[in-house]
Amino acid sequence: MIFEQIFFNLSPDLFCLVGTDGYFKKVNPAFETMLGFTAEEILREVFINFVHPDDRITTIHELEKLQIGTAKTSFENRFRCQDGSYRWLSWTIHSALSEDVLYAIGRDITDKRQKEETLHDIRTRLEAALNAGAIATWTFDLINNRVVADQNLERLFCVSPEEAAGGSLESYVRAIHPDDCQEVNEKIQAAIARRSDYEAEYRIVQRDGSVRWVIARGRVECDRTGNPVSLPGVVLDITERKKIEKALSESERRFRFLAQQGPSYLWLTDAEGQLLSKKWV
Repeated sequence: MIFEQIFFNLSPDLFCLVGTDGYFKKVNPAFETMLGFTAEEILREVFINFVHPDDRITTIHELEKLQIGTAKTSFENRFRCQDGSYRWLSWTIHSALSEDVLYAIGRDITDKRQKEETLHDIRTRLEAALNAGAIATWTFDLINNRVVADQNLERLFCVSPEEAAGGSLESYVRAIHPDDCQEVNEKIQAAIARRSDYEAEYRIVQRDGSVRWVIARGRVECDRTGNPVSLPGVVLDITERKKIEKALSESERRFRFLAQQGPSYLWLTDAEGQLLSKKWV
């Protein structure tokens, strides 16, 4: 009994007894450490009042299971802190209806949930980019000389579905502009030799003869002995960016040409912008 009391008091998890009337009957010190409430404040309110409004229906549903004979239930919800914020808790609750009480343990999983939400957001944005065709992905099996590509890369490099499922590197190289092939191959081999990152910017020739600019990035992966085994990566279509860069370059060239052909007008002002002198040169 003494050991149980020590464990109850020292546990970083929330240990509590909840009556069938919904009120806390006993809580351990972790409630104050984690949530900021004193034991007295906790005991004055029913369990459900601390639960986030959006989680109350599912929480009540889980608690009702215990009322109809289920021995144990587990669920997650957000629990209110003294400062008004919420923390995610994972609950395991055992029923002891013969004693008119529920034994509950709550573990703080806020960091885990936040990481999951961040990862979900990243995946959502990546899927949107992939669905829009802006990003293509690939994995180059260095041991077997096989490249597995997604549908975007299959379409961009004009390879067949069979080749995209695991064709040779040569199946993809043939789509690269002839003037860029050597440089791309040298960068791939250099990344493999150095067990390092790979990046290359080059042109892809489409079936209709049009040309698209892409930038490829990847990272060499090694086995436990340090030998390179794969090169996964992504390809981004940067054709529009290249068009903009070319247009800006042409505009700058024309402006420079006009400036060199005609007379220039120079003026001098002070710090307040007042004109001090002016002349043509």
